[in-house]
Amino acid sequence: MNISKYYYHRLNNELKRVYIQICKGISCLNNSIVLPLINKNKLSLIYESVLLDNPIFFYTISYQCVIDFNNQRILLTPIYRYTDEVIKQSAETLNGYLHRFDVVKHKSDVEKELYVHDFCLENFSYDYTFNKYSFSPLGLLVYKTGVCEGISKFVKIVMDYLKVECMLVSGTARSAENKPPELHMWNIVSINGNAYHLDVTFDMSQTNRVKRYDYFNLPDVEIKRDHFITTKAPKCNAVGRDYYSANSLVFFDLKEMGKHIKKELLAGKRFIVVKFGNRQFSSSTNIVEQVAGASIPQYQRLFNRSVSAEIAYNPSQCVFEVAFN
Repeated sequence: MNISKYYYHRLNNELKRVYIQICKGISCLNNSIVLPLINKNKLSLIYESVLLDNPIFFYTISYQCVIDFNNQRILLTPIYRYTDEVIKQSAETLNGYLHRFDVVKHKSDVEKELYVHDFCLENFSYDYTFNKYSFSPLGLLVYKTGVCEGISKFVKIVMDYLKVECMLVSGTARSAENKPPELHMWNIVSINGNAYHLDVTFDMSQTNRVKRYDYFNLPDVEIKRDHFITTKAPKCNAVGRDYYSANSLVFFDLKEMGKHIKKELLAGKRFIVVKFGNRQFSSSTNIVEQVAGASIPQYQRLFNRSVSAEIAYNPSQCVFEVAFN
């Protein structure tokens, strides 16, 4: 199954035909779309599926309908958020913006994914004011800020453009251990036949000192530590393919980590990110102090002077960012 149209493929053949009719109508900005008579709940499911598979339809979020029993049909009216002129201008702006990603069109799928991830972290920021435009991918282009819905929809639009299989996932997520889960949206991508979770929003909110990849190509077993899927989604069973594993940045004891930090310091790095693969070790109460105790002496021995370090810790994904001052 091509997960780029995941929600379409979940429908039966009758509902798929309605899905296609709605897509055509929205694409043409039709004010009335004639559909066969179907159950209202099914119509709601189809419309939701259309919007999840096609975030390029950023200009509609709901609809109204009139049931015509005499002619056994439904007259569906999409509710457009903007005028036709604004929609067309916005679509042209978005299509022009997508050409920025042409530089990776001939790269591998994971290279395209990494480029899109890094582009978002370098050019956009999370909108803690929750501006109404931040829920739309268009908000990123205009204001360079967004929330999870706008960010994940933008990611899917770009990945669709680059022909990398990608879908939207709805659920809840916990941004910190002491906080309750909140409504959240992120992506699942398919790379070389395997599905992985990709949450650009959570990586964006980790730090602004160095790019983070805590939520880049995670399997179900890891994403479920702080994300909770409320809808059906493809299984993401491939482990050891996340960014840190792929780049040999996962360690199982402090000695291993210390060697890596020394190597990074010799290369001129001052911000060093590592992931621990030992969950039991990472959950110990004084883990941050232990990491500091293994990191700071490396610097002092190399440069023969005292130093302090700030350590940011993502306990859900066992990732540490060590920043030497």
